[in-house]
Amino acid sequence: MKREIDESMLIDFLAGRLSRSEQAMVEEWYDESEQHKKILEDIYYISVLCNCAEVVKNIDVEYSLRQLRKRVAENERRAKSRFPVLLRRIATYGAAAMVIVALSFVVLKQASDRVRFEEVYAENSVVSVSLPDGSTACLQPDSRITYPVNAGGGKKYEVDIEGEARFDVVKQTNGRRFVVKALETKVVVRGTSFDVHARQEDDKITAILHSGIIDFVAGDQVVGMTPNQQVAYSRADGNIQVSEVTAERSFVHEDLHEVIQVISDMYGCEIRLDDASLGQIKFTGTVSSNNDLEHTMNVITLTTGTRFTLKGDTVVIHK
Repeated sequence: MKREIDESMLIDFLAGRLSRSEQAMVEEWYDESEQHKKILEDIYYISVLCNCAEVVKNIDVEYSLRQLRKRVAENERRAKSRFPVLLRRIATYGAAAMVIVALSFVVLKQASDRVRFEEVYAENSVVSVSLPDGSTACLQPDSRITYPVNAGGGKKYEVDIEGEARFDVVKQTNGRRFVVKALETKVVVRGTSFDVHARQEDDKITAILHSGIIDFVAGDQVVGMTPNQQVAYSRADGNIQVSEVTAERSFVHEDLHEVIQVISDMYGCEIRLDDASLGQIKFTGTVSSNNDLEHTMNVITLTTGTRFTLKGDTVVIHK
């Protein structure tokens, strides 16, 4: 099984713990771009710092490694290759290691004093995250969010998302902007509810606005969105398409297991059937995302003769 190139593998490479084939993978990755070269050099510096206990105790090493992992993920899609002087180049940093340690300590210490970050990964289930400013993010499976643990009083509060999430953002005060960074795009928020889909393997990044106002930003392109609009950004050519999305969805004699999938996507929540046989029940009716989840579930269960329990962002339908 091919091993993923992450900070752990890069550290093993520097320590000489990789097999020849794994070492060749890292060598090829290293020569893909200048950014990859800098990532490996940064890991080298952090490794030196980790060996200096008195310095490390004042540094947020976990955050530094998370940032490196994100940068690796953003560049994994490119490829090419030669590796002439990596080990000699890395070795030359040894002579200046103590100077680097001193300078890195000052820079990282100052950064640590200013901002600390938290990362949440939703692996196999929907996860609701309460952000320090009072906003919430509902992560779909295999999605990740990184955010400052202190809302602070700056001009903007920026979070990083990879995957799919629904955001409910509280109204920002003093003109501050709430910014969601989704790969190479940004969504600038002014108190609203919206969905973002941004996965490394997808060709498009999309945002759907349910309420409020947001600006979708891609490079120098800015699209102001109004409720029930969807923006789709093509990562290949930079083209942006804006379309209308309906807040309502009608069903005619459809299986319940199909209906709950639509509702799950509509509200960014997890809906499960207590008994698989319930999925064969037919449902006819209209639901709207303008209503809250509980109202919509009442409509569905009253019509189908079932009942439901709601805990957080998880709904279970029972007989």
